[in-house]
Amino acid sequence: MKRIERVACWIMVVSALAVTGCARGGRGPQAVVDEPMRLVQESAQAAYGAGAYEEAAAGFSDAITRASLRDDGRAVARYRYQLAACRIAQGRRSEGRTLLDAAREEALVAGDGLTAARAETAAARLALERGDQADSQRLARLALARPEAQASARLSADIRLVLAEGAVRRGDAVQAKAELTEAVRGWGRSPPDRSFEAVVERVRGQLSLLNGEAQAAGTAFDKESALWQQGCRFVENADSLERSALAWQKVGDGPGSANRMYRAARIRAGLGHTDKARLLAGLAAEWAEKANLPDLRARALALVSESGKPVVP
Repeated sequence: MKRIERVACWIMVVSALAVTGCARGGRGPQAVVDEPMRLVQESAQAAYGAGAYEEAAAGFSDAITRASLRDDGRAVARYRYQLAACRIAQGRRSEGRTLLDAAREEALVAGDGLTAARAETAAARLALERGDQADSQRLARLALARPEAQASARLSADIRLVLAEGAVRRGDAVQAKAELTEAVRGWGRSPPDRSFEAVVERVRGQLSLLNGEAQAAGTAFDKESALWQQGCRFVENADSLERSALAWQKVGDGPGSANRMYRAARIRAGLGHTDKARLLAGLAAEWAEKANLPDLRARALALVSESGKPVVP
């Protein structure tokens, strides 16, 4: 937070310069480079990349305030979208959806179709997670129809992934494969991205399960987990480990499935998701006992009895 306090001081200094006509030679508002807001944004993005989501959220909140003072609707929309990403990464999905809706409305008023499409895509994914297929399809199709999304290989590929996941959940393997293929093909023109690659592996795993290929699914979910772990995406990593554990349990790999389920439970406990942690740890203990792994069973049972106080932001 000290970093953000220093940036706040810079904001006051630059504001004073603007009032006295000393900012950038008096060439008008558009000629002024808002250095404090740039510093806040870069600091928040760095914190997000390091997994310090609360620090990142504080920075993006400051940026929203600064953009509002400047009457910059496009910037407000962008920073609301980024704040939503922080809350989603923290597992605060309901709050994230509210922020995404606000970002979308702000973007549409400001004429920023790209941010609107990004917000719609993220909201479509959240809708899919809560089982609302109709809302997910509606939002994804809205986003895909926007010219700004069609002009962005990265965004249109991300939307295709949402549609692929939706097809998997409907049991439509043909449509899911078609959307996944189109997403990967479209992304081929964009720089590598860990989050995109992780979602691709998730969809591949889900599609493999739909086709009755549990081992291929487990392998894909393991790749997904490794990518989320590298990016400090704790909630997503816990979810992928749980999927992987269930897939390897189907294969018959008792030790592997018990270990993965324990790791998922441990992350949930660290996040303070107590009920979920206890549920997963209980499964891990049960599977460890069946696999004759007394040490792992003991660790899982200890996790069941812990309070689950958060240890990460």
